[in-house]
Amino acid sequence: MSIAENLRRVRERIAVAAESAGRSPDEIRLVGVTKYVGAAEAAELAAAGCTDLGESRPQELWTKAESLSTTAEIHWHLIGHLQRNKSALVLPHVALIHSVDSLRLLDQLRKDAEMLDLSLRVLLEERAVPVQVGLLNDRVFLVNASLGLYSQSLEDREVWKRQFGRSRAIAIGAVLATILRGHRSLGLTIESQGAPRKVRTPTVFVGNNALQMEQVGLPEAQAIDQGALAGVMLKPVGRWGLLKLLVRGAMGRLAEADQIVNFAFRRLTVRDRRIGARRVKVATDGEVLWMRLPLHFEVSPHRLMLIRPPGLAEERRQAQANLAEAESGR
Repeated sequence: MSIAENLRRVRERIAVAAESAGRSPDEIRLVGVTKYVGAAEAAELAAAGCTDLGESRPQELWTKAESLSTTAEIHWHLIGHLQRNKSALVLPHVALIHSVDSLRLLDQLRKDAEMLDLSLRVLLEERAVPVQVGLLNDRVFLVNASLGLYSQSLEDREVWKRQFGRSRAIAIGAVLATILRGHRSLGLTIESQGAPRKVRTPTVFVGNNALQMEQVGLPEAQAIDQGALAGVMLKPVGRWGLLKLLVRGAMGRLAEADQIVNFAFRRLTVRDRRIGARRVKVATDGEVLWMRLPLHFEVSPHRLMLIRPPGLAEERRQAQANLAEAESGR
């Protein structure tokens, strides 16, 4: 029996089963598995009209995908186990990954997809849970929002990525360049719980990610867990002072720095003291944009349904252990 004839019979059986279940056969996608056949048979199957092909071995998938790249529009599905070190090799060829079996693999796929500038499509079975989100003038942010030096560093980082590519070294280099280029302090009035005060600071950072706070050694992680946001400001400081703060943050000891002002809040209003100031550049979850003044940071009354592991993530447990060790060593 030819491949085309066998495909026709399989589709007839699918149509009968779909109709008996009250469904349309058009709702069902047939994936032809090519595990035990070569590229020639896979090409014949695609020519017969089955252009969704599944492969269980990553190396076989990218080998067949490369050899058949000009023969037909094939959508490759990875249906077998994928090791994290092969993620970047598979992503350019695959339309859908069926076999994500760990959060570590999912995170690696996310990182590689971002580095390769590719969209990521995977099948997951998980339960979404409600998580806290922040608002900046009614714009939602999940991780952080900022203005001043921090938002400028994010903008510079994107410029460097477009010029030099995506890597951790490039991101660090962009941050260092932002710091060494110099900066100005912002003259602001901030108000929380009805108590306005004037401040001068290079940046205002608002965090909604407890892990991020713990990794740099700030105690506001607990406040985030209890339904607040974390505010961080710097006192006026020069280039070398900023570099020292960067090192302290990398070591998880930012709370020890005298130049840091950190606090928890549920609502914070920020006004620019410059005469005629109407807009300011801000960043929300890495996206830089202009926003009208005044700025209102607050905890959203509505939670976002998000897939996340139960309990504390391994990174948070490690960050808490590091913080406890630092506290005991003082």
